[in-house]
Amino acid sequence: NPGSGSLFWFSLELPEIYGVEERAQGTLQQSIIGYHGPPQTMLVVDDKPENRLLLRDILVPLGFEYLEAGNGREGLDKAIEHRPSLILMDLVMPVMDGLEATTRIRQIPELQDTVVIAVSASAFEETKKQSFTAGCDDFFTKPLQIDELLVKMQRYLPITWTYATDVLVGRPRYDIITPHG
Repeated sequence: NPGSGSLFWFSLELPEIYGVEERAQGTLQQSIIGYHGPPQTMLVVDDKPENRLLLRDILVPLGFEYLEAGNGREGLDKAIEHRPSLILMDLVMPVMDGLEATTRIRQIPELQDTVVIAVSASAFEETKKQSFTAGCDDFFTKPLQIDELLVKMQRYLPITWTYATDVLVGRPRYDIITPHG
């Protein structure tokens, strides 16, 4: 009603902050904010746009060049064209699955040293074995644990993480200011 005010609310989906070890509320933590080293290109191959979006929102702010593909065929084409440093390859996709795409990547001399990490909702040993047989360097189960991914990235790539050491961890307060107060 005009002149008497209004009450409203809304929900926001905000990205989780990764690279922060949780401790007691209000303590100082380290958070990864970038990396030192030569430029690195990441290719994320996943048929689910939300999975690609999540990884883009994590990798781009850290300074990585980001490429994405919605199936194995697209991923293979982008790998050939751009020669990424690391590929996160979903295993189950339409058109061409991740196992076939990885097998083909490994047959291309210029891509044989490219790091390929399989990502799958299946944690069965047989799935892991198939991914390594296809040529994957490592394996992650979904949902992807970002802290573990960052550790593996530093292992496989010639990078060193840059940290912000003064990140206050606790309960943030968000005030929404509107034109009417």
